[in-house]
Amino acid sequence: MKVSVTVITYNQENFIRQTLDSVLMQEVNFNYEIVIGEDFSTDNTRKILLDYQDKYPGKIRLLLAEKNQGLVQNFIHTYRACKGEYVATLDGDDFWTSPLKLQKQVDFLDIHGDFSMCFHPVTMVFEDHSKPSRIYPEIHDETYSLEDLLQANFLPTCSVMFRNGIFGEFPDWYHSFTFMEDWALYALIAQHGKIGFLNDVMGVYRFHSNSTWSSLDEVTRCQEELKFYDHMKQHLERKYRPIIEVMLERHYYKLASLYEDNNDRDNAKTYIYKSVYISPFLSQVKFINKIKAIFRLHFPVLYRFIKALKILSNRVLEN
Repeated sequence: MKVSVTVITYNQENFIRQTLDSVLMQEVNFNYEIVIGEDFSTDNTRKILLDYQDKYPGKIRLLLAEKNQGLVQNFIHTYRACKGEYVATLDGDDFWTSPLKLQKQVDFLDIHGDFSMCFHPVTMVFEDHSKPSRIYPEIHDETYSLEDLLQANFLPTCSVMFRNGIFGEFPDWYHSFTFMEDWALYALIAQHGKIGFLNDVMGVYRFHSNSTWSSLDEVTRCQEELKFYDHMKQHLERKYRPIIEVMLERHYYKLASLYEDNNDRDNAKTYIYKSVYISPFLSQVKFINKIKAIFRLHFPVLYRFIKALKILSNRVLEN
């Protein structure tokens, strides 16, 4: 088996047909399978998948959970069932737009043995029409590394293909994730080779209110990203420590600001001090901004008084 396509789905009856049809339309010169992790949906997703399995019994393998496992465990279970040399990932609410997507990525990885995975840009579509569609990511370099990936997750799930089994078993800490399984997965893979970029838009990422990540508030997102960096700090070689600590500093500062905006001064103080101590010599946040935040959190009344005086003095000078 050359390629296993993993499809992770839960309560996606409105999208799953288009997802599967976009896989089934692929034009390839190799064998591929579609391995679907269905996480005990409460809508008609399971029924739709059973119909597809009946129609394509030699192509689709359906893994039916007996109870809801959650996103991360569902992915682990599905990935472990993959038999292909390469694995392509696809969420049950996204879809591919090019019938040559799998062929192009296989050709790339077959030729470039020093690459652990490859990806391509996708069209990000906002289902509520709150924003116009756009291409993501808007990048143009042909090659990326683990160092790049540690600074941001720029890999859309529906665009990635990687070498199966390249990182061995999942480390214990991977199971602790609730939402960040994709970024952590890519980091595990990127330890073993470069990341290739194919500059063809070949998929659609749907952004909607029921999306796992988009439905989270900013504090939760930031906490999940911090968990990612904490695990990376323990897991990766020391040469990656400076990048990780800079990113931790940035997220500590951001989380302190979010807590301050929510009038949670205790947590805001905790994270502003963490941002000071984590990376004092590689800081990406101006030290004066941290000092202002500390002063503001400890002496809010005095801070507002000084700020009001400054505004008043500026007005006097203007007159």
